[in-house]
Amino acid sequence: MKKLMLIAAIFYLAVFFVASGQENNSDKILEIGRQIQKLEKQSVEYKKQITQKHAESETLKKELAILESRIAKLQVDVSVTNRKIELTNFEIKDLNVEINQTENKIDKNKESISEVLRQLDVSEKKDFAIILLTNSKISDFFNHIEHINNLQGRLTLSLTNFIELKKEFDIRKETAKSKKLEMVALNTRRQNQKMASETAQSTKNDLLVKTKGQEQKFQQLLTEAEKKKAEFYQELQVFEAEARKQGIYIVRVKAPLIPSKGIKLFKMPLDDYIITQGYGMTVFAKREAYGGAPHNGIDMTDGPGSEIKSIGSGAVLAKGYNNAGGNWLAIRHDNDLVSVYGHMKNPALVLVGEKVDQNTVIGYEGATGFVTGPHLHLSLYHEFFTFIGPKTGQVYFNYFDGSLNPLDYMQ
Repeated sequence: MKKLMLIAAIFYLAVFFVASGQENNSDKILEIGRQIQKLEKQSVEYKKQITQKHAESETLKKELAILESRIAKLQVDVSVTNRKIELTNFEIKDLNVEINQTENKIDKNKESISEVLRQLDVSEKKDFAIILLTNSKISDFFNHIEHINNLQGRLTLSLTNFIELKKEFDIRKETAKSKKLEMVALNTRRQNQKMASETAQSTKNDLLVKTKGQEQKFQQLLTEAEKKKAEFYQELQVFEAEARKQGIYIVRVKAPLIPSKGIKLFKMPLDDYIITQGYGMTVFAKREAYGGAPHNGIDMTDGPGSEIKSIGSGAVLAKGYNNAGGNWLAIRHDNDLVSVYGHMKNPALVLVGEKVDQNTVIGYEGATGFVTGPHLHLSLYHEFFTFIGPKTGQVYFNYFDGSLNPLDYMQ
């Protein structure tokens, strides 16, 4: 009797601690959710500060303020990702408990089915005529038939429960698998956010070294960079015209038709972007920054080191480095439009010929080539070609002719 009481006590304690643990997890999950909401609000506030600063005139103070806000935002974003990792860990643990509980129920259900089948087998092996003759009461015969019917009913119920438990088990296993993939993605995001924060800090330090903290020096650097940029683009237009005239192309793609404006074909390549320059004859272009040509795409930023994704499905057409676009990549989409991504921090992560989609990370925001600060340059072409620059030997692509405004086709 004492042994039975001890077993019962252990069982109830186990149930209590499992239930208590799940309640504690629920409380922790709610608290983490509140922390995430609070941190995300802070991140939005930092983004507002960055957006407001971008609208101001180019000054050293402005650039430093943007970088400081960007660093602060990235630190908050890392904290958000940490909380999401913690939350996902709790969810995976809870799912594992539920999976084990369901598995135990399935095992017990199997035992129940086996026992019913054994009893049915024994009962059905008895000859009904013998049962009827050996029992003095007709009621005993009908009791035996009722017993078989009850066993069959129990079997049907057990099989139904088994099917439901198996469905529940499969759903939870699939959810746990998704959560584990989510955990991998979160860890990658945290790594990229930390890298982006380090890059922003490095960019700030470099700016202070180059300018020595002096506004005059900063403006001088901007003027020199803009002058060199204008001269380069004037020269590039001559090379491009010659390449067109002689038909000297490395690759050339021309879409059979230009899609109507307003069709939502693509998705922005940055998750949390600010557009810093539009397409066409912008204020910057009117200062002949591009050798008198309009701006051939849009500029945007999510901060140095941010992930860049393909705007749509397709295949990598070309990639390289040149003085204009820095580390650049061209993707040929299914409708033969070509998107180009410039100024990436490092060479593209994908290879020529590789298939990509809107979830493919192709590189990270940087400041390579002719730039005054970290950003991503995005161009879209209905006609695209590459050629070799005679002086540098670098691979360039056509600048404005053949381009489209990417914003006309974005979701």
